[in-house]
Amino acid sequence: MRVALQDPGEKLPYTLDWSDWLTDDTIDTADWAISPSSGVNLTLETQTDTTTTVYVDGLSHGVIYTLTGTIETDGGVVGERSITIRGAQR
Repeated sequence: MRVALQDPGEKLPYTLDWSDWLTDDTIDTADWAISPSSGVNLTLETQTDTTTTVYVDGLSHGVIYTLTGTIETDGGVVGERSITIRGAQR
């Protein structure tokens, strides 16, 4: 499992590329969630036909977060992927 490091003072984008999973389908809707969520901001959510992006800030030093992106395709298929982020002074 790969863990992304993010300084508590940073606001960084995280992108999920769904193109290998979508085959001939495209993303209709996307949603993001983070746990734990206390004090964390998820902003500027964007999507294309094959990618989803969210900006994350407000992390706490030493806390491990799970950032989860969920999509529904035009064909009605639902997918979910997670990114592990650790708040760390850099």
